[in-house]
Amino acid sequence: MIHNFSQSKLYENEQIKKADKFYHDVLHVFDIKRFNYQLSEERKMQLHDIDLLLTYQNKSYKVSEKFRSKDFGDLYLEIYSKYPKVSGWLNEGISDYIMYFTPEKVYCIDDLSLKKFYKENLISLLPSFWFENLKTSDRNIISKKIYVNNIPYIISIIKALNETSEGDNWITMGITIPFNMLKINGVKFLKFSFQ
Repeated sequence: MIHNFSQSKLYENEQIKKADKFYHDVLHVFDIKRFNYQLSEERKMQLHDIDLLLTYQNKSYKVSEKFRSKDFGDLYLEIYSKYPKVSGWLNEGISDYIMYFTPEKVYCIDDLSLKKFYKENLISLLPSFWFENLKTSDRNIISKKIYVNNIPYIISIIKALNETSEGDNWITMGITIPFNMLKINGVKFLKFSFQ
């Protein structure tokens, strides 16, 4: 399966109105500043996985937005933006919060606690050969059982073959982890119902 990067960006752009409505109606933010990645001075924000700044009670927060077309009850963590040489947003991002939108829910995830959990608990459980085996496989998803603090979890390792309309292509790889794993291990997040 090839992930069309251009179509994905179109889907994300369609979701921005919904996201902005959520920020105003539910979070009651004062100001939303979105970055235009066509401008070179704002492109550096994209390299740090910052999509926008939200201002609430005179304080600005760096936000990374993620949009999924289905809610699987898990969080997708991008380990490699371009496998194997370019790290994904989990390693390169410097946001304060990740806003994770699904069709009926929004998860507001504290990025610092997520990264701390990943570095202290998950990274050592993800051998590099799992990613290499998936890269050379015909499959796009494999499931693995891992134990975090003696509790078993099933995670998925996902490969996305990306292609732009200009003909550029690359492989993105990440994992999905269940939200209950995050909750049990102290990752701070809030869940909102929103359509």
